[in-house]
Amino acid sequence: MTDQTPAASRPMMRWAILGAVALVVAGGAAGYFLMNNTSKPAATGPVTVAHTGADSLVDAANVAAAAEKGSLCERALTRAQSYGVLPNGTTLASTEPKPAQDKQFTCAATDSAGAGYTVVVEQTCDNLNDHACFVLRTISQADGTTLFDRKI
Repeated sequence: MTDQTPAASRPMMRWAILGAVALVVAGGAAGYFLMNNTSKPAATGPVTVAHTGADSLVDAANVAAAAEKGSLCERALTRAQSYGVLPNGTTLASTEPKPAQDKQFTCAATDSAGAGYTVVVEQTCDNLNDHACFVLRTISQADGTTLFDRKI
Protein backbone atom coordinates (compact mmCIF):
# COMPACT_ATOMS: atom_id res chain seq x y z
CA MET A 1 0.00 0.00 0.00
CA THR A 2 1.37 3.38 -0.91
CA ASP A 3 0.95 6.72 0.87
CA GLN A 4 -1.63 8.78 -1.09
CA THR A 5 -0.92 12.06 0.81
CA PRO A 6 0.94 14.66 -1.26
CA ALA A 7 4.36 15.54 0.18
CA ALA A 8 3.46 19.27 0.49
CA SER A 9 0.54 18.63 2.86
CA ARG A 10 2.44 16.36 5.31
CA PRO A 11 3.91 19.23 7.42
CA MET A 12 0.44 20.81 7.62
CA MET A 13 -1.00 17.50 8.75
CA ARG A 14 1.62 17.28 11.52
CA TRP A 15 0.71 20.79 12.76
CA ALA A 16 -2.99 19.92 12.70
CA ILE A 17 -2.38 16.77 14.77
CA LEU A 18 -0.17 18.66 17.23
CA GLY A 19 -2.83 21.37 17.56
CA ALA A 20 -5.55 18.80 18.21
CA VAL A 21 -3.41 17.08 20.87
CA ALA A 22 -2.70 20.45 22.54
CA LEU A 23 -6.44 21.26 22.65
CA VAL A 24 -7.24 17.88 24.20
CA VAL A 25 -4.53 18.31 26.87
CA ALA A 26 -5.59 21.90 27.66
CA GLY A 27 -9.26 20.90 27.83
CA GLY A 28 -8.46 17.97 30.12
CA ALA A 29 -6.42 20.17 32.45
CA ALA A 30 -9.15 22.81 32.59
CA GLY A 31 -11.78 20.15 33.28
CA TYR A 32 -9.66 18.65 36.04
CA PHE A 33 -9.28 21.97 37.84
CA LEU A 34 -12.94 22.90 37.41
CA MET A 35 -14.30 19.54 38.54
CA ASN A 36 -11.89 19.07 41.46
CA ASN A 37 -12.44 22.42 43.14
CA THR A 38 -12.93 21.37 46.78
CA SER A 39 -13.35 24.80 48.34
CA LYS A 40 -16.40 25.31 50.51
CA PRO A 41 -18.79 28.21 50.17
CA ALA A 42 -18.22 31.13 52.52
CA ALA A 43 -19.26 30.53 56.10
CA THR A 44 -22.63 31.93 57.02
CA GLY A 45 -21.77 32.52 60.68
CA PRO A 46 -19.08 34.74 62.14
CA VAL A 47 -15.52 33.50 61.91
CA THR A 48 -13.84 34.39 65.17
CA VAL A 49 -10.25 34.00 64.01
CA ALA A 50 -8.47 36.12 61.44
CA HIS A 51 -6.91 33.14 59.66
CA THR A 52 -7.22 32.36 56.00
CA GLY A 53 -6.19 29.35 54.05
CA ALA A 54 -7.22 25.74 54.29
CA ASP A 55 -10.58 25.16 55.92
CA SER A 56 -8.98 22.71 58.36
CA LEU A 57 -6.64 25.44 59.63
CA VAL A 58 -9.50 27.89 60.13
CA ASP A 59 -11.53 25.20 61.93
CA ALA A 60 -8.58 24.32 64.19
CA ALA A 61 -8.00 27.99 65.01
CA ASN A 62 -11.67 28.45 65.89
CA VAL A 63 -11.58 25.40 68.18
CA ALA A 64 -8.48 26.80 69.87
CA ALA A 65 -10.18 30.19 70.26
CA ALA A 66 -13.16 28.56 71.94
CA ALA A 67 -10.77 26.97 74.47
CA GLU A 68 -9.46 30.37 75.60
CA LYS A 69 -10.89 31.07 79.04
CA GLY A 70 -9.87 32.94 82.16
CA SER A 71 -7.55 35.90 82.58
CA LEU A 72 -5.57 37.61 79.85
CA CYS A 73 -2.50 35.51 80.71
CA GLU A 74 -4.47 32.25 80.74
CA ARG A 75 -5.91 33.07 77.33
CA ALA A 76 -2.48 34.10 76.00
CA LEU A 77 -0.95 30.81 77.23
CA THR A 78 -3.73 28.81 75.55
CA ARG A 79 -3.21 30.70 72.29
CA ALA A 80 0.58 30.29 72.41
CA GLN A 81 0.13 26.55 72.91
CA SER A 82 -2.41 26.36 70.06
CA TYR A 83 0.12 28.12 67.80
CA GLY A 84 2.65 25.47 68.79
CA VAL A 85 5.08 28.02 70.25
CA LEU A 86 4.87 26.82 73.86
CA PRO A 87 4.73 23.14 74.77
CA ASN A 88 1.68 21.58 76.40
CA GLY A 89 2.20 21.38 80.14
CA THR A 90 3.47 24.96 80.33
CA THR A 91 2.03 26.78 83.34
CA LEU A 92 1.79 30.42 84.35
CA ALA A 93 3.79 31.88 87.22
CA SER A 94 0.79 34.15 87.84
CA THR A 95 -2.55 34.58 86.12
CA GLU A 96 -2.28 38.34 86.53
CA PRO A 97 -0.58 40.21 83.68
CA LYS A 98 2.11 42.79 84.39
CA PRO A 99 1.84 46.11 82.51
CA ALA A 100 4.66 46.58 79.99
CA GLN A 101 3.87 49.35 77.50
CA ASP A 102 0.72 51.09 76.33
CA LYS A 103 -1.91 48.31 76.04
CA GLN A 104 0.81 45.64 76.34
CA PHE A 105 1.24 43.20 79.19
CA THR A 106 3.69 40.43 80.06
CA CYS A 107 2.92 36.99 81.40
CA ALA A 108 5.58 34.66 82.83
CA ALA A 109 5.33 30.92 82.20
CA THR A 110 7.37 27.77 82.88
CA ASP A 111 7.28 24.44 81.07
CA SER A 112 7.47 21.00 82.71
CA ALA A 113 11.27 20.94 82.27
CA GLY A 114 11.63 24.23 84.17
CA ALA A 115 12.37 26.45 81.16
CA GLY A 116 11.01 29.98 81.58
CA TYR A 117 9.14 32.02 79.00
CA THR A 118 7.85 35.59 78.72
CA VAL A 119 4.69 36.19 76.70
CA VAL A 120 3.96 39.76 75.62
CA VAL A 121 0.30 40.40 74.85
CA GLU A 122 -1.41 43.48 73.42
CA GLN A 123 -4.96 44.00 74.63
CA THR A 124 -6.92 45.89 71.97
CA CYS A 125 -10.31 46.02 73.75
CA ASP A 126 -11.85 45.12 77.11
CA ASN A 127 -14.00 42.15 76.07
CA LEU A 128 -11.70 39.16 76.52
CA ASN A 129 -14.46 36.86 75.25
CA ASP A 130 -13.87 38.42 71.82
CA HIS A 131 -10.96 36.55 70.26
CA ALA A 132 -9.82 39.72 68.47
CA CYS A 133 -9.40 41.70 71.73
CA PHE A 134 -5.84 40.56 72.34
CA VAL A 135 -2.87 39.72 70.17
CA LEU A 136 0.29 37.80 70.98
CA ARG A 137 3.23 40.13 70.29
CA THR A 138 6.32 38.19 71.33
CA ILE A 139 7.19 34.99 73.13
CA SER A 140 10.75 34.60 74.35
CA GLN A 141 12.74 32.15 76.42
CA ALA A 142 14.38 33.14 79.71
CA ASP A 143 17.73 33.58 77.90
CA GLY A 144 16.14 36.17 75.57
CA THR A 145 15.79 33.93 72.51
CA THR A 146 12.67 34.98 70.60
CA LEU A 147 10.36 32.11 69.71
CA PHE A 148 7.52 34.18 68.26
CA ASP A 149 7.43 37.77 67.03
CA ARG A 150 4.40 39.36 65.42
CA LYS A 151 5.60 42.26 63.29
CA ILE A 152 2.55 44.22 62.22
